[in-house]
Amino acid sequence: VDPQRDRLLMHEYQKAADAYTNLLGKFAGSAVVPPQVTAIYWMLQELKVSLHAQQLGTPYPISVKRVLHAVAEIKTS
Repeated sequence: VDPQRDRLLMHEYQKAADAYTNLLGKFAGSAVVPPQVTAIYWMLQELKVSLHAQQLGTPYPISVKRVLHAVAEIKTS
């Protein structure tokens, strides 16, 4: 209904997606990606639902801040 709102939400999502992409670079050349990294991928999918299809709901609270926090935890470990 509101393209400007969608654009702003996608901008927020992109911050989290970029952080995840940068994290994946840490595991380039590795045959196995840790389960925590895979979990962040699914967090990003839930974030899309949360931002664009709120009526569907998500199984747990999700936000850009939570995704960025999860990425930061893996980077520091």
